[in-house]
Amino acid sequence: MPGHTGPLHLIAPNGTDERRIRPPDAYDEWPAWSPDGSRLAFLSLGTASSPSFRKTADPDLMSVRADGTDLRLLASGIHNDGLGYLGSANVEWAHDGTAIALNAWGPVSPFVGITYADGGSPVSVWTGPGYPSDFAWSPDGQRLVLDVNVNVAPDATPNRLTRLAVVTRAGARLNWASPEIPGLQAPSWSRDGTRIVVGDTHQFYVAHADGSGFVTLAGNPRWPRERPVWSPTASPGR
Repeated sequence: MPGHTGPLHLIAPNGTDERRIRPPDAYDEWPAWSPDGSRLAFLSLGTASSPSFRKTADPDLMSVRADGTDLRLLASGIHNDGLGYLGSANVEWAHDGTAIALNAWGPVSPFVGITYADGGSPVSVWTGPGYPSDFAWSPDGQRLVLDVNVNVAPDATPNRLTRLAVVTRAGARLNWASPEIPGLQAPSWSRDGTRIVVGDTHQFYVAHADGSGFVTLAGNPRWPRERPVWSPTASPGR
């Protein structure tokens, strides 16, 4: 949970066999499984017993085996404007397991970056205009869709205009995939990588990833439509 850090634990789906895989005084959060289930990537401030520990430090991107061994530092000092925890963050592996995308949504410098699973400083995949606040990997792991705030400073959420942008994992911009719409968030790719579903507070939309089309689906102003997810078993074109 944002702002609630602690050591990583694993637990069986039936609620048994809970195991701590990090030291008891670790400040870890935002864990994400690798596609093969062998490792976890996560953000960490380290352990409270460390002489250099500071709650307001910028966290490191780490990975560890599921049994708690082979801890690796992938990228140090993920810029978060001294928040110490990431109040709105995401860590996600590419589907081929070779790269990790993350965003650090501090009050001054929103950031979406890519680092490779064997380490290296994150490379920003967006240089403007606007500020990215969310992302999703394409099924082939070669592209990302970004939810970009195009008209406001990153800490000004009321009436923010957002737009979907598709970029390569190297940060090359391919195209805009949507018009400017207030409050788009949490995009999700179709299984074949040709379309993207996204929501705002009242409606769902489907965008063609190449920017060639954008469709508004039925909505209801009383029902939030903020986090649609495309079915992993949907056939192409559906």
